[in-house]
Order: sequence, then structure tokens, then C-alpha cells
Amino acid sequence: MTIADYFAELTRLLAPLTADERTEAIEYFQDYVADAQFSDGAAVTAELGSPRQLALKILADYSIKSSAATSADGEKVSPRANARQIWTIVLAILSAPMAIPVAIMIFALMIALLLIVSALSAALLIVLAGLCWRFPSRS
Repeated sequence: MTIADYFAELTRLLAPLTADERTEAIEYFQDYVADAQFSDGAAVTAELGSPRQLALKILADYSIKSSAATSADGEKVSPRANARQIWTIVLAILSAPMAIPVAIMIFALMIALLLIVSALSAALLIVLAGLCWRFPSRS
């Protein structure tokens, strides 16, 4: 892989960024490679990682910068962004190793509660039926 191929692939992988952000990131790393005087793409890959790895780092940095800039400016964060963060937290909690046993325990408690309510209801109906049968109304 040549240096030009490396940066062409990096540019393609940075498509989610705006054109200005993408240009800024590419120019920064091109200057870095020029200053370091790397001779080929293998040297660039050894220093910066694969284009995919570098793109993921850049995208993560821009994501963090954009969320920090939004909250630092005091602007309202959109409800959709809040919902996305909430879902991310929920998914992180659910993916924890303890999530499955806790979910099983909660499910078991709900079933036990349902059985208790059902048993009490059945007992009440039986008592009422017994009272009505024992003392029939006199007409």
C-alpha cells in the first residue's frame, strides 16, 4: 500500500464527517507523515495503524468534541441525542454479565407475585362461595 492509497482509504472511511472536518483531519495526518518522512505506506501503517483504526480514532475524537462543545456552549441537547445516550446506557447495563441472572430473578419475583395474587383471589372466591352455600337465602 502506498501513502496515497493509505490516505485515499482514510478519506473514504471518514465519510461521516463534514467535508471541512475530513479535510482538516487528512491534512493534519499528511503533514505528520511528511514531517516524519515515512517512505511508504507500511511505515505509515506501523506508526498510525491501519486506515480503519485511524478513522475510528478520528471519528471518536470528533464525536467527543461535538458532544462536549454542545454541552459547553449551553445549547439545548436534542431529545433524540438524549434518548440515544439513554439507550446506550441501557444497552451497556444489559450487556453486563450480571444482567441475565438479575433479569431471571426479577422475572421469577413477578411470577411469584402473580401466583400469590391468584391464590389469594381464589381463596377469597372459595370462602364467598362457601358462605353462600352454607347460608342459602330464604324466600
